[in-house]
Amino acid sequence: MASIPEALIPSFVTAGWATPDGTPTAAAERHIDSVWRGPEPEASFERLAQTLEVLPDLSPDDDAADRLVAVCSHSRALTTWIRANPSWLTEAPPAKPSLVGDPLRGLRRFVQRRLLATAVRDLLGFADMPTVGAELSATADAAAEAALT
Repeated sequence: MASIPEALIPSFVTAGWATPDGTPTAAAERHIDSVWRGPEPEASFERLAQTLEVLPDLSPDDDAADRLVAVCSHSRALTTWIRANPSWLTEAPPAKPSLVGDPLRGLRRFVQRRLLATAVRDLLGFADMPTVGAELSATADAAAEAALT
């Protein structure tokens, strides 16, 4: 069984992903194993612990936990976006940008949400390379259309 880095145990206990002695719960065990198999396990654990602090009710049984672990294991930038906007982990991205208020901010948030959704689908193996390319292209097209109209 994989273990949680000692310094991060309190965060995982608070989130319900580990027992007080640092043992991952049965539901969290596969996620912990996945982080250890990833490209930067120590940094990934740190990102995951920080993100669980803003998602205290996220159960390791939840489908969103799969998305969170994939993102935390592979991208500092996407993890930062989730920490700043926790709902992005569970809500579908918009089809078109909202340019009400600050148009540049609306456009940036639209692109970020769509990139996050595409990356998650790619990381979890739900989209092949042509699909990922098509989603990225559709995001760029929608952003350009909104910016130019």
